[in-house]
Formats: sequence, C-alpha cells, structure tokens
Amino acid sequence: MRAFLERLRPFAPIPLRAALAAVFCIYGGKLVLWDIGAFQTLVAGWGLPRWAGTAGAWTTLVGGALLGVGFMTRLAALACAVITGAILFKTKLDTGWQGGLDLPVAALAGCLSLLCSGAGRLSIDRRLFG
Repeated sequence: MRAFLERLRPFAPIPLRAALAAVFCIYGGKLVLWDIGAFQTLVAGWGLPRWAGTAGAWTTLVGGALLGVGFMTRLAALACAVITGAILFKTKLDTGWQGGLDLPVAALAGCLSLLCSGAGRLSIDRRLFG
C-alpha cells in the first residue's frame, strides 16, 4: 500500500490546483466583470490607490487560471496568497469562523502548499522546466 501511495505523490498537487483555480477564477471573474468598482472602493478604504483593486481582481483571475493549468505555479500561488492574505487580514479576521473566515484561510493554506510543492507531474511547468 505504501509503495502505491508513493507513486501517487507527484500527482498530489493536482486536486489542490484544480480546487484553487476554480475558487480564484470564480471570485476573480466576479470582481473583474461585475464588482470592480465596489472592490476598488473597498481597497481604497484600506488606504491603497483604486488601481490596486483592479490589479488585485485581475491577479486573482489570472492567478487562478495559471494555477489551473500549472504554469508559473509558484509565482501564481504567491500572488494569490498575497491577495488572499490582504483580504483575510483587512476584512475577515475579526469576523470569526461564522463570518466567512474559513474559505480565505483554506485558500491561503492551499496557496502556501503549492508555493512549497510546485505544480506536480501534470503541469506546463513540468513540461517546460522539468
């Protein structure tokens, strides 16, 4: 059994990449297509320029897509982790588990895991960089 599980190790990041890609693409797409103004206003309330909201929304969408295909995975995971961390600390930290803290914490942990492990076997990164 152990040998079988060891053979699966290179494929371990794939379900995590797929789940994070879905989450980031859905939220990033929603921000880019429908709520960009509201997100810019939220980010401006943090003392950042409004363009940082646009950059954050696009980073979420593009980073999610990159995670999904496994291209520049570590960079995409870092970018998504930074955005998720900012949202977590600025909007969710004081709300607790009942206020929606669970998804950002899980997404941040997943991004950090991919940052450490890389994309895994089925990825563009592996094809290009070995």
